[in-house]
Amino acid sequence: MYRQMMPRAALAASLILASALITGCTADPSVKKPVPCDTPLDATGTDGGQGLDAGADAASDAGTTDAGTTDAGTTYDAGGDAAADDSAGDGGGSAGNGSDKWVTAFDKLFKQDKVLELKLTFADGGWLKLLTDWKEKKKKVYYPASLDFDGLPVAKVGVRLKGLSSLSFPSSGKIDPTRKYPLKIDFNRFGGPRLEGIDKLSLSNSINDRSFMRERLAARMYNKMGLPAPRTSYARVTIDGVYIGIYVVVQPVDKRFLKERFGTAGHLDDGNLYKCVHNSKGVCSLAWKGEDKVDYLLQDSCQPSYDDCGLVLKTNEDEAAWNSYGDLTHLIDVLNHTPIEHLKTALPKVLDVEAVLRYLAVTFVMSSFDSYLGKSNNFYLYHAMDSGRFSVLPWDFDGAYNGLYCKDLNDPACSGGSAMTNYPLSGRILAVPAWNQRFREIVKEALDGPFTVDQHKTWITEFDGLVGEHVAGDPNYPNDLAHYKKLTTLTPLPGFTENMVAFVAKRRADLLAELAKK
Repeated sequence: MYRQMMPRAALAASLILASALITGCTADPSVKKPVPCDTPLDATGTDGGQGLDAGADAASDAGTTDAGTTDAGTTYDAGGDAAADDSAGDGGGSAGNGSDKWVTAFDKLFKQDKVLELKLTFADGGWLKLLTDWKEKKKKVYYPASLDFDGLPVAKVGVRLKGLSSLSFPSSGKIDPTRKYPLKIDFNRFGGPRLEGIDKLSLSNSINDRSFMRERLAARMYNKMGLPAPRTSYARVTIDGVYIGIYVVVQPVDKRFLKERFGTAGHLDDGNLYKCVHNSKGVCSLAWKGEDKVDYLLQDSCQPSYDDCGLVLKTNEDEAAWNSYGDLTHLIDVLNHTPIEHLKTALPKVLDVEAVLRYLAVTFVMSSFDSYLGKSNNFYLYHAMDSGRFSVLPWDFDGAYNGLYCKDLNDPACSGGSAMTNYPLSGRILAVPAWNQRFREIVKEALDGPFTVDQHKTWITEFDGLVGEHVAGDPNYPNDLAHYKKLTTLTPLPGFTENMVAFVAKRRADLLAELAKK
């Protein structure tokens, strides 16, 4: 079992560094996978024989380098896309230890050179029942359907609605089965065959992104900057013989994602994966709420259709030794209660600080504030089995490339001075001078690398070559083709920063000016 947390009153600042470093270990080689155990730190924050340099920065601690994240054996390529090619795709194997089997499987599903054709056919009025369950009960219920996935027949899948802000009925309130709703497809929900071994796919209706490109551009940015982000592609979707329109297909962050990005050797895919499910109590901010699981896994204050919210464990849910939340509360404890002068030594024991700095920097550069920055939303935490450290996995980027208001390099959450308490993942980390400087270096790396007008013109041209011809024929596109072209043209109108190219030009200029300030 994870070590029980000490009562908060007993956590004197000078003893925080003596908390347990939770890693995977095993006393019995016959067990399926390592079980959690404690590795105590001594009073100075050293790791009791783990070989960590107590005086090192996150960029040199446990093998982490400034060039990317060579984190205890998991290597991220900070300088290139998954295939080291500007048009090679949104994801796939950005982690060097990723499984070739799963990379190949996802390559087959997330085609980068074509728009997929997905045809869903429900039995016994299932599509109307699915929509009725949401309208009348606010329940997202799976219903069985057959799927033709770009010519590959799948006899039975489960389909449900997904999302909240992107899920709306007509202003009349009437159910309209011809509208474009965001969907989740589960290949194994009703015992049907998995497609290429994959469990699920998400279909984004892009209702908040009339360009159909923000999700895909952001995924490219994260991967170019060495961070594992979901794959994306395009699909034309037909339901019960009715063409619904263009969707962005998004790879879920789940067990299969972990297998692809981290690999399966040495149980690298077996760690705890926590999803931030937004709620009204701010649990996803990673501010200290208490020492117990119930302080972070909530059943009240949840949005409609969610039984649990807060930081929800998505793997190892049925294993008591892993589902205690001891690893998570320990991370949050160290993050919030370690004195700033000791944080540089203590935090890298439980958090991949370099990877988190990269996540914060890239998210900030793209103005993706429907994320940890801004709403404390749309991210996962993964507790890696090899290093025993957490990292942040980004999710849901259709709100990126939107809004130029936040430029404060010392407070990328634009918290108005409350970052230390309300956004500790950014506020407390950036209060450490070395990490603040590293954050600025990564911002500059992004601005000089993938976040340039020329690079985005290349990507926009690629995406427009796929989706552009289908926009006019999308029966649920809320604007006209002229609006799509206004958003995506490579020669934007002066002052129209909703255009992708204009946004990048303006955002890049603003942040370069901020970096130049003393």
